[in-house]
Amino acid sequence: MSLLTVVLVIGVPVLVLGVVRLAMAGERLVVVRGGRIARLPRHRVTAVLPVAEQVRRWPARSIAATVTARTRTADGADVRALVTLDLLPDPPVRGETYADPLARLEASAEQVLTGALADRVVGQLLDPVAGLAPALADLPLAGGRITGVDVEEVDVLLGPPGSA
Repeated sequence: MSLLTVVLVIGVPVLVLGVVRLAMAGERLVVVRGGRIARLPRHRVTAVLPVAEQVRRWPARSIAATVTARTRTADGADVRALVTLDLLPDPPVRGETYADPLARLEASAEQVLTGALADRVVGQLLDPVAGLAPALADLPLAGGRITGVDVEEVDVLLGPPGSA
């Protein structure tokens, strides 16, 4: 076997694997160059420049995320909540600085959950009309929106005043 044959047999597949990327179901590909979104491929397969570009996956549908928050309610009770949210990221925009869409959404959702807890009294937290679930449902966030809410757990933490 000649050196050229070895290079072709080994080098071509390695080069192709380093250049071609495939999107999975429910996601799209985003090509990042220099920290900015450079291209938004229309198809599930794209080719990239191995050193100059990076391919990132971007969710194209809602993703379930578990979010927790601890704060004081409007009546001063120390509470902790565990909520599963369906988060739908906004579509990527060419030219914007790339940031992980799920990390951004989860951070924003945690802030919104903390605010929703702080705006209510303990007795309202699980209320089907004025509680957490309706307050968070279909709410816009930084980088997307909440499309589903499941309040898993709300704990009222007991202890001497100011112990938290």
